[in-house]
Amino acid sequence: MASADQRPDRARERRETSIGWRMAGIGMQTSSEVIAGALLGWAADRWLETSPRWTLVGAVAGIAVGLTTLIRGAMKANKELDDARRNRR
Repeated sequence: MASADQRPDRARERRETSIGWRMAGIGMQTSSEVIAGALLGWAADRWLETSPRWTLVGAVAGIAVGLTTLIRGAMKANKELDDARRNRR
């Protein structure tokens, strides 16, 4: 049977693991935003019968949105991870 001292360590490990998985999810979200921007630009190019102008605009917009999401999410997750590690001591 686990002692009472080990239970908080497991809870902290679960919380840190949860934060790690959230960071992985942020990476997936970032890549999907870039792909979505490029696909919307490609669709606009097909509809307007233009060359890759809107595909490039969509890709750049997707990158901008993706990076904004990545930075905000990573900073929030990093703060939560720091808080979880501070509580360990």
